[in-house]
Amino acid sequence: GPVRVKICTFENLQRLAPEYEDCAQLARQKNVPIQSVYAAARATLREE
Repeated sequence: GPVRVKICTFENLQRLAPEYEDCAQLARQKNVPIQSVYAAARATLREE
């Protein structure tokens, strides 16, 4: 499912992080650990 992403920028560095609440909600809906959802979201970010 869709997960929003936080974009943090400091000087010339940019950091992307999945929104915790979106990951938590998706984990509850799919009955899987939040760590699994968070890891899948991060992997998708690395691919893009």
